[in-house]
Amino acid sequence: MTYTFLTILVFGIGFYYAKKYGNKAKSDIEEHFKESVSLETVAASKKPKSNKRKTLPKNFKELLENNSIEELILVLKKCNIDAYGGYSKKTVCKHWK
Repeated sequence: MTYTFLTILVFGIGFYYAKKYGNKAKSDIEEHFKESVSLETVAASKKPKSNKRKTLPKNFKELLENNSIEELILVLKKCNIDAYGGYSKKTVCKHWK
């Protein structure tokens, strides 16, 4: 009963303000964001793309078995931190034994 009353009250308040202010509130909000957001902030907020690989090399299991840790570090510097590979799309931590 209480939740029903509160729900009806919230919708009633919402409809009241929608009827009273209508599209003026929407246009005010749009104006506010047009003024405050400039092209520089939009360009600065975009995420830089990574040029690193999303997948591990096809021979990664062989590289783990045969190469030294320094050579593996060089290979992994070319990949994203969450790079995956193999049949089951495992990450580096799953390949490691």
